Amino acid sequence: PELQPFRARQYDAGFEYYINRTSFLSATYFRKEISSFIENRTQPEVVDGVTYAITLPVNGAQRVTINGAEVGAQVAFDFVNVPVLRHMGVIANYTYSKDSGYAGRDFFTGGALPFPGLSRHSYNLSAYYEDSVFSVRGSYNWRSNYLITALGRGNNPEFGEAFGQLDASASVNLTDKVSIFAEGVNLTDATRAENANSVYRRTLLETYGRRFYGGVRFRF
Repeated sequence: PELQPFRARQYDAGFEYYINRTSFLSATYFRKEISSFIENRTQPEVVDGVTYAITLPVNGAQRVTINGAEVGAQVAFDFVNVPVLRHMGVIANYTYSKDSGYAGRDFFTGGALPFPGLSRHSYNLSAYYEDSVFSVRGSYNWRSNYLITALGRGNNPEFGEAFGQLDASASVNLTDKVSIFAEGVNLTDATRAENANSVYRRTLLETYGRRFYGGVRFRF
């Protein structure tokens, strides 16, 4: 109950170039100066005369700075004089983030560790088709590995492994006010994994399979 929330001063500067009414390129630099954050920490606690190793959320005391850049693009092919292609397009972005100031260290090697939850690289890629009746979209989202806790099982740092997921959706307008839709989540049946500083010491494998949804939308 006494935990302080995440607090940070955040700055960003961006550039956007509009190719036409529907397409653009963008680039952004961002900086986060984090003054308060929450991390899991394992520490000894004595209960009824017995010492236990207790893992609990605590506030980090150090000041952490994250600098990064994001580049993105949205390109609609409406300038192409081909009926099918005119309704297609792509959206993509890539983000690079690097932190400094985090005091977490590898218990065994003394090596520096990244800020918890921060992936150095991530990207999203989508492609779509849309006209007045039918639309379909596919999206792939990926992030590189990231630290979960600096001191986990066996005093090893624990990491979430790189993970990517493919989703898709489609809809058909039956009338101006009624449409049907279908969605598919994790179409490649990807498995999320965590490890204690090595793929040979995995601590979690989470598989939830492919998921499919469908329904009807009404507009009033």
